[in-house]
Amino acid sequence: LGVTKYILRVNEMLAEGSHKEVGKYHFDEGQATLFSIAGLSPDSVYTVQLSYYDSSAAWSTPSAPLKFRTAPPLQICVTDISEGHAALRWGRWVGGEREIQIQENNFRIILEDLSMPSSVPLQQAVQGVTKYTFTDLRPSTLYRVSI
Repeated sequence: LGVTKYILRVNEMLAEGSHKEVGKYHFDEGQATLFSIAGLSPDSVYTVQLSYYDSSAAWSTPSAPLKFRTAPPLQICVTDISEGHAALRWGRWVGGEREIQIQENNFRIILEDLSMPSSVPLQQAVQGVTKYTFTDLRPSTLYRVSI
């Protein structure tokens, strides 16, 4: 039997064991078989299931649910601060408690001097590390850091 359509269902698993459908995507035969699901919450558990419609006009039983967890958000921590410098560390923590290995290897750190809104932010690319120290900072100045 030839498959003519597919439906991909995405469910978020809720704390009490129930689930909530957060996406239902329709595909016709011949469309790409690679699909990115956008709009998922960080550090959350989801399942996906696939059903197909065949040439005999029948829908299949949904596939077994495939369970996955989205990555937690990247968190930045100031580990040391004194006149003229600030040391940063960043990572991902599951449930805010257990650090997980970061899969990313390249980061761009952006430092904005909020006392000088028209200034160009300092950007620093780092590779293979999850810490960085800014030096030559001005005393009593408010900065914003993003990674």
